[in-house]
Amino acid sequence: MSHIINPEAVGNPDMTPVVQVDQDTADWLREPANGGCTHCNGINWVHTPTCPQTDVVERANALQEGTTPGPWGTDGSMIASELVKVSPGVTQFKQSIAEMDEDSYLSEDEDDDYDGEYPPYEQKEADARFIAASRALVPEMAAEIVRLRERVKAMNLDNANISHSLQVARAQLKIAKRSEQAEEVSDE
Repeated sequence: MSHIINPEAVGNPDMTPVVQVDQDTADWLREPANGGCTHCNGINWVHTPTCPQTDVVERANALQEGTTPGPWGTDGSMIASELVKVSPGVTQFKQSIAEMDEDSYLSEDEDDDYDGEYPPYEQKEADARFIAASRALVPEMAAEIVRLRERVKAMNLDNANISHSLQVARAQLKIAKRSEQAEEVSDE
């Protein structure tokens, strides 16, 4: 038996944070292709707090490596780099990145096992806009996290300096008070 992180427990204190599974299942869950982590017992892309893969900035930067440079834009459900709308219905772009067209879903005849409804085309357009915007937002958010971390570090340093100054002042007050007490005793 092996212990793994319960991904459903993240942010939910009512759930068991670690669950026990058989070794074969644990090994399968830990494979990176299955969302596992080779550095910790994390599964479903959830890592333990001490895992070296937990830093969101490092993960965001790693995801960007090798991607098409931005900016990305959309035309309907097409995502492309350096997309420019020249006139109504006409776009130019440097490189197509992805396209989610109306025909990307199987027809009901081709997909006998699926009984649900397919999302509307507008959802594909919204997905495309989100994906295109993420090309600029991910590095922007990573930079903001780094900036805020530096600010917190500076604030912690300021707090440490203030704390040290308070400790020195308290010590000086104690020394002064003891000196006063010693003088009062000697005067008696």
